[in-house]
Amino acid sequence: MQIFNPTGYKDCIVRFFWVCLLIVFVGDVSYAESMGKVFAGRAESLEFNRVYELILKDAGIKYEMLVVPTGRKRRMFADGKILIDCCTVPDWRNRPEEIAVQLHSKPFFQSMERYVFHKDNKFDIVSHEDLSRYRLSIVRGYFYKNDAYFGDFIMAENTSQMMKMVAHKRVEIGIINPHDFQQLLKKTPMPLWLGGVHETSPLSIRVHKSRPDLLARIDGVIERYLAKGYVKEILAHVAGNETEKHAYESVN
Repeated sequence: MQIFNPTGYKDCIVRFFWVCLLIVFVGDVSYAESMGKVFAGRAESLEFNRVYELILKDAGIKYEMLVVPTGRKRRMFADGKILIDCCTVPDWRNRPEEIAVQLHSKPFFQSMERYVFHKDNKFDIVSHEDLSRYRLSIVRGYFYKNDAYFGDFIMAENTSQMMKMVAHKRVEIGIINPHDFQQLLKKTPMPLWLGGVHETSPLSIRVHKSRPDLLARIDGVIERYLAKGYVKEILAHVAGNETEKHAYESVN
Protein backbone atom coordinates (compact mmCIF):
# COMPACT_ATOMS: atom_id res chain seq x y z
CA MET A 1 0.00 0.00 0.00
CA GLN A 2 1.35 3.44 -0.96
CA ILE A 3 1.62 5.86 1.94
CA PHE A 4 0.76 9.53 1.34
CA ASN A 5 3.82 11.71 1.76
CA PRO A 6 2.79 15.33 2.51
CA THR A 7 6.35 16.58 2.17
CA GLY A 8 6.69 15.11 -1.29
CA TYR A 9 3.31 16.57 -2.25
CA LYS A 10 4.40 20.04 -1.14
CA ASP A 11 7.65 19.69 -3.11
CA CYS A 12 5.65 18.88 -6.23
CA ILE A 13 3.45 21.94 -5.72
CA VAL A 14 6.52 24.18 -5.28
CA ARG A 15 8.17 22.77 -8.43
CA PHE A 16 4.94 23.22 -10.37
CA PHE A 17 4.71 26.85 -9.22
CA TRP A 18 8.25 27.69 -10.38
CA VAL A 19 7.72 25.96 -13.73
CA CYS A 20 4.57 28.01 -14.28
CA LEU A 21 6.41 31.20 -13.29
CA LEU A 22 9.20 30.40 -15.75
CA ILE A 23 6.69 29.77 -18.53
CA VAL A 24 4.97 33.09 -17.83
CA PHE A 25 8.29 34.98 -17.81
CA VAL A 26 9.49 33.38 -21.04
CA GLY A 27 6.13 34.15 -22.59
CA ASP A 28 6.38 37.77 -21.49
CA VAL A 29 9.89 38.02 -22.94
CA SER A 30 8.73 36.64 -26.28
CA TYR A 31 5.71 38.94 -26.33
CA ALA A 32 7.77 42.01 -25.42
CA GLU A 33 10.37 41.21 -28.08
CA SER A 34 7.68 40.68 -30.69
CA MET A 35 6.30 44.13 -29.85
CA GLY A 36 9.76 45.72 -30.15
CA LYS A 37 9.89 46.38 -26.41
CA VAL A 38 12.77 46.10 -23.95
CA PHE A 39 12.50 45.20 -20.29
CA ALA A 40 13.17 48.00 -17.82
CA GLY A 41 13.51 47.68 -14.04
CA ARG A 42 11.26 49.98 -12.03
CA ALA A 43 12.98 52.47 -9.73
CA GLU A 44 12.66 51.80 -6.00
CA SER A 45 11.35 55.35 -5.52
CA LEU A 46 7.93 55.80 -7.13
CA GLU A 47 8.57 59.54 -7.43
CA PHE A 48 11.82 59.09 -9.33
CA ASN A 49 10.16 56.34 -11.33
CA ARG A 50 7.80 58.98 -12.72
CA VAL A 51 10.77 61.00 -14.01
CA TYR A 52 12.38 57.82 -15.34
CA GLU A 53 9.30 56.72 -17.30
CA LEU A 54 8.80 60.17 -18.80
CA ILE A 55 12.43 60.18 -19.99
CA LEU A 56 11.96 56.76 -21.64
CA LYS A 57 8.73 57.84 -23.31
CA ASP A 58 10.22 61.11 -24.57
CA ALA A 59 13.18 59.11 -25.90
CA GLY A 60 10.73 57.05 -27.95
CA ILE A 61 11.71 53.81 -26.21
CA LYS A 62 9.09 51.05 -26.03
CA TYR A 63 9.49 49.21 -22.75
CA GLU A 64 7.88 46.77 -20.37
CA MET A 65 8.40 47.82 -16.74
CA LEU A 66 9.27 44.99 -14.34
CA VAL A 67 8.70 45.30 -10.59
CA VAL A 68 11.20 43.06 -8.80
CA PRO A 69 13.28 43.32 -5.59
CA THR A 70 16.54 45.25 -5.89
CA GLY A 71 18.83 42.24 -5.56
CA ARG A 72 16.99 40.23 -8.20
CA LYS A 73 16.82 43.25 -10.51
CA ARG A 74 20.60 43.64 -10.34
CA ARG A 75 21.08 39.98 -11.28
CA MET A 76 18.60 40.26 -14.14
CA PHE A 77 20.44 43.31 -15.49
CA ALA A 78 23.79 41.55 -15.33
CA ASP A 79 22.22 38.59 -17.19
CA GLY A 80 20.80 40.87 -19.89
CA LYS A 81 17.17 40.13 -19.00
CA ILE A 82 16.66 43.77 -18.00
CA LEU A 83 18.25 46.32 -20.36
CA ILE A 84 17.42 49.61 -18.60
CA ASP A 85 17.49 50.46 -14.90
CA CYS A 86 17.06 53.52 -12.68
CA CYS A 87 17.91 55.41 -10.58
CA THR A 88 21.52 54.62 -9.83
CA VAL A 89 25.08 55.85 -9.35
CA PRO A 90 28.06 53.90 -10.77
CA ASP A 91 29.37 53.32 -7.22
CA TRP A 92 26.07 51.68 -6.28
CA ARG A 93 26.34 49.05 -9.02
CA ASN A 94 29.90 47.88 -8.51
CA ARG A 95 29.75 44.10 -8.84
CA PRO A 96 32.19 42.81 -11.49
CA GLU A 97 29.38 41.25 -13.53
CA GLU A 98 27.54 44.61 -13.53
CA ILE A 99 30.57 46.75 -14.38
CA ALA A 100 31.24 44.48 -17.37
CA VAL A 101 27.87 45.18 -19.01
CA GLN A 102 26.61 48.60 -17.86
CA LEU A 103 26.63 52.09 -19.34
CA HIS A 104 25.45 55.12 -17.36
CA SER A 105 23.54 58.12 -18.66
CA LYS A 106 24.28 61.72 -17.84
CA PRO A 107 23.24 62.49 -14.24
CA PHE A 108 19.77 63.98 -14.13
CA PHE A 109 19.49 64.78 -10.42
CA GLN A 110 21.46 65.23 -7.21
CA SER A 111 19.77 63.22 -4.48
CA MET A 112 20.59 63.90 -0.84
CA GLU A 113 20.60 60.79 1.35
CA ARG A 114 19.87 61.92 4.91
CA TYR A 115 19.76 60.34 8.36
CA VAL A 116 16.44 59.37 9.92
CA PHE A 117 15.95 59.42 13.70
CA HIS A 118 13.11 58.82 16.12
CA LYS A 119 11.73 62.19 17.28
CA ASP A 120 12.55 61.26 20.87
CA ASN A 121 16.14 60.34 20.02
CA LYS A 122 17.62 63.06 17.80
CA PHE A 123 21.35 63.69 17.68
CA ASP A 124 24.04 65.01 15.35
CA ILE A 125 26.35 62.90 13.21
CA VAL A 126 29.46 65.06 13.04
CA SER A 127 31.55 62.60 11.02
CA HIS A 128 31.00 59.18 9.47
CA GLU A 129 33.14 57.67 12.22
CA ASP A 130 30.30 58.49 14.65
CA LEU A 131 28.10 55.86 12.95
CA SER A 132 30.06 53.01 14.50
CA ARG A 133 28.50 53.82 17.90
CA TYR A 134 24.90 53.28 16.75
CA ARG A 135 22.66 50.58 15.34
CA LEU A 136 21.44 51.30 11.81
CA SER A 137 18.84 49.87 9.45
CA ILE A 138 20.00 49.51 5.85
CA VAL A 139 18.00 48.34 2.84
CA ARG A 140 18.95 45.04 1.23
CA GLY A 141 20.57 45.54 -2.20
CA TYR A 142 21.32 49.24 -1.60
CA PHE A 143 24.85 50.68 -1.69
CA TYR A 144 25.92 53.10 1.04
CA LYS A 145 29.00 55.29 0.93
CA ASN A 146 31.29 55.07 3.96
CA ASP A 147 29.62 51.83 5.07
CA ALA A 148 32.98 50.75 6.52
CA TYR A 149 32.06 52.98 9.48
CA PHE A 150 28.73 51.24 10.09
CA GLY A 151 28.64 49.38 13.37
CA ASP A 152 25.74 47.07 14.19
CA PHE A 153 22.93 47.07 11.64
CA ILE A 154 19.67 45.29 10.73
CA MET A 155 18.76 44.59 7.12
CA ALA A 156 15.40 45.91 5.85
CA GLU A 157 13.67 44.71 2.70
CA ASN A 158 12.62 48.23 1.63
CA THR A 159 12.64 51.85 2.77
CA SER A 160 9.23 51.56 4.42
CA GLN A 161 10.42 48.70 6.62
CA MET A 162 13.60 50.63 7.43
CA MET A 163 11.57 53.63 8.64
CA LYS A 164 9.35 51.40 10.77
CA MET A 165 12.43 49.95 12.45
CA VAL A 166 13.51 53.46 13.43
CA ALA A 167 9.97 54.37 14.54
CA HIS A 168 9.76 51.25 16.74
CA LYS A 169 13.25 51.98 18.16
CA ARG A 170 14.71 48.70 16.94
CA VAL A 171 17.50 50.83 15.47
CA GLU A 172 18.71 54.37 16.06
CA ILE A 173 19.44 55.52 12.48
CA GLY A 174 18.12 55.00 8.97
CA ILE A 175 19.20 56.62 5.70
CA ILE A 176 16.80 57.89 3.01
CA ASN A 177 16.31 60.70 0.50
CA PRO A 178 13.97 63.53 1.63
CA HIS A 179 11.41 62.95 -1.10
CA ASP A 180 10.82 59.30 -0.23
CA PHE A 181 10.78 60.22 3.45
CA GLN A 182 7.97 62.73 2.99
CA GLN A 183 5.95 60.46 0.71
CA LEU A 184 6.17 57.49 3.09
CA LEU A 185 5.16 59.66 6.05
CA LYS A 186 2.09 60.83 4.13
CA LYS A 187 1.01 57.21 3.72
CA THR A 188 1.96 56.08 7.23
CA PRO A 189 2.56 58.80 9.85
CA MET A 190 5.46 57.88 12.16
CA PRO A 191 7.33 59.76 14.92
CA LEU A 192 10.43 60.36 12.82
CA TRP A 193 12.82 63.25 12.23
CA LEU A 194 15.00 63.90 9.19
CA GLY A 195 18.57 64.78 10.14
CA GLY A 196 21.79 65.72 8.38
CA VAL A 197 23.16 64.60 5.02
CA HIS A 198 24.98 61.27 4.78
CA GLU A 199 25.86 61.63 1.08
CA THR A 200 24.85 63.45 -2.08
CA SER A 201 24.50 61.28 -5.17
CA PRO A 202 24.16 62.15 -8.89
CA LEU A 203 21.36 59.88 -10.10
CA SER A 204 21.49 58.39 -13.59
CA ILE A 205 19.87 55.72 -15.74
CA ARG A 206 21.92 52.68 -16.65
CA VAL A 207 21.69 50.84 -19.94
CA HIS A 208 22.98 47.39 -20.87
CA LYS A 209 25.99 47.47 -23.21
CA SER A 210 24.09 45.35 -25.71
CA ARG A 211 21.92 48.42 -26.51
CA PRO A 212 24.18 51.52 -26.60
CA ASP A 213 21.71 53.11 -29.02
CA LEU A 214 19.26 53.53 -26.14
CA LEU A 215 21.81 55.49 -24.11
CA ALA A 216 22.21 58.19 -26.78
CA ARG A 217 18.44 58.72 -26.89
CA ILE A 218 18.16 58.86 -23.10
CA ASP A 219 21.04 61.34 -22.81
CA GLY A 220 19.39 63.61 -25.37
CA VAL A 221 16.19 63.78 -23.33
CA ILE A 222 18.09 64.35 -20.07
CA GLU A 223 19.97 67.29 -21.60
CA ARG A 224 16.65 68.84 -22.62
CA TYR A 225 15.08 68.22 -19.18
CA LEU A 226 18.03 69.84 -17.41
CA ALA A 227 17.95 72.87 -19.69
CA LYS A 228 14.23 73.37 -18.98
CA GLY A 229 14.25 72.44 -15.27
CA TYR A 230 11.69 69.71 -15.91
CA VAL A 231 12.88 67.24 -13.25
CA LYS A 232 12.09 69.57 -10.34
CA GLU A 233 8.71 70.36 -11.88
CA ILE A 234 7.85 66.67 -12.29
CA LEU A 235 8.82 65.83 -8.70
CA ALA A 236 6.89 68.81 -7.36
CA HIS A 237 3.83 67.76 -9.37
CA VAL A 238 4.04 64.17 -8.12
CA ALA A 239 4.41 65.38 -4.52
CA GLY A 240 1.55 67.83 -4.97
CA ASN A 241 3.59 70.42 -3.16
CA GLU A 242 5.72 73.17 -4.69
CA THR A 243 7.97 73.28 -1.62
CA GLU A 244 9.23 69.78 -2.50
CA LYS A 245 11.35 71.41 -5.18
CA HIS A 246 13.78 72.57 -2.50
CA ALA A 247 14.47 69.02 -1.23
CA TYR A 248 16.81 68.51 -4.17
CA GLU A 249 19.38 70.30 -6.26
CA SER A 250 19.47 70.03 -10.03
CA VAL A 251 22.79 69.01 -11.56
CA ASN A 252 22.79 71.81 -14.12
